[in-house]
Amino acid sequence: MDMHIAQDRPLTGINVYALPPDEGEAVLRRQLAAAYRLVDHFGWTELIYGHLTARVPGEAAHFLINPFGLNYDEVTASNLVKIDLDGNVIGDATHPVN
Repeated sequence: MDMHIAQDRPLTGINVYALPPDEGEAVLRRQLAAAYRLVDHFGWTELIYGHLTARVPGEAAHFLINPFGLNYDEVTASNLVKIDLDGNVIGDATHPVN
């Protein structure tokens, strides 16, 4: 994913579903990666079966999920994995999902 889209947008107060789908996804990726870093910062990573996901803007039911094998502090906007409702990876991914 080309992460230069929406780099100058703040992370809060944005209705990502009102933006064009590509731009909304770019902002959502940054928001979700920031949420992972906050969870790590507050020490909430030791909980069992914890993860964060977000539905990607657009007509298809796609979601962003953390890559398998990475700690929360290693999750970035560009390594989040897009999946469908069945857990199939959509597009290119450098990591598998759990």
